[in-house]
Amino acid sequence: MTSEFSILATDSKGTWTSGNSGEKSTEEIVKIVKAGEYYYSIAGILGSTKNHYGYREVISHYLVNNDFETAKSNIKNELYDRLMVDIVDYKENNPHIYDHVKDFAYFLSLGIIGRIDGCPFGSKILFQNDKKANVSITVSDSFFSSPKNSSQAKAYYLGSCDAILNYTNSYGFPKMSPEEGIVALIEAQVDASPNDCGLPVDLIKLTSLDDIWVSRKNGCPIEY
Repeated sequence: MTSEFSILATDSKGTWTSGNSGEKSTEEIVKIVKAGEYYYSIAGILGSTKNHYGYREVISHYLVNNDFETAKSNIKNELYDRLMVDIVDYKENNPHIYDHVKDFAYFLSLGIIGRIDGCPFGSKILFQNDKKANVSITVSDSFFSSPKNSSQAKAYYLGSCDAILNYTNSYGFPKMSPEEGIVALIEAQVDASPNDCGLPVDLIKLTSLDDIWVSRKNGCPIEY
């Protein structure tokens, strides 16, 4: 995100864990959702179960029907409740999934872009695994919107991003346009984690006036 635009970009691989056998399956999916004037994507270990469709309904409902601050508060509260119910259910009825999720750093992450008073913004909400407690979630959020003509910039990462972070920590952001650089970083992550990430890349750029699709496959975005 910068003072001029916000970008949301995702890969296209969905990985699902079976509750009965613990086996994984993959398919090409759309990860960007349009809800009213906002775009978002979810990731995390509980974003890799079929229940994530229910989480998407919650997020979309509040974004469509509320101002952003109200929507964010409601999303945090209701997703916390739903995630807790799902985690307890997995623990009691789907031990394969529970054993898979209980050691992850976070259960679900949500990235949202949009505009407030014509200014592009980006926000991230994390539902982290509080490993000090027995099945507990810590919720946190971040928000970035920069004044016009400011040089400030920010990036939020969801899901598998080890290769991206290793690259940016060593070399900084790729020396090309922001759109090309983001695609290059996602491609690096796909190369490093082909079992979890896959092409093509869907990428939308919001300016103060326009929604610009730089790349997208058929069916993108999912609309509410």
